[in-house]
Amino acid sequence: MTYKLSIIIHCFNEVTTIEELLQKVVNAPVENKEIIVIDDCSTDGTRELIYNKLKGSIDNLILLKTNRGKGAALRCGIENASGDYIII
Repeated sequence: MTYKLSIIIHCFNEVTTIEELLQKVVNAPVENKEIIVIDDCSTDGTRELIYNKLKGSIDNLILLKTNRGKGAALRCGIENASGDYIII
């Protein structure tokens, strides 16, 4: 049986690190995975970088309208995950 892994990435003002992190997750040797990125209303250009350059590598991009904190963002990611297993 094949399982699906949901990988949840919360980000807030991560413009200098999100691209490298996402590339490492994309290249991870896991065959059946979904990548969920939740931007928690970044103000440093992270949101624009994700939306304009990186969204093709993301299965589910969630752009929060207000900064709700890491816990709320992760709950949102979990609610939207479709995998058998979830990692954060």
